[in-house]
Amino acid sequence: MAFIQKYGAASQKELDGLIIEKLSRALTDKQKINKVGNLISALRIEGKVKNNGSDKKSSWVLSKIF
Repeated sequence: MAFIQKYGAASQKELDGLIIEKLSRALTDKQKINKVGNLISALRIEGKVKNNGSDKKSSWVLSKIF
């Protein structure tokens, strides 16, 4: 969320790049991608972020209520 605060928005690709490198090497690439998706979904469900883009070109921003 600090990245989004600093730059105003983040694409799915940017978030993948930031988070995947921090995940355990014991996870497969597919598991890492799923983990990132689950983390973003959890933030969306909590109302902390929202997607201002589309499914193919996401643009994650902080929610105004957060």
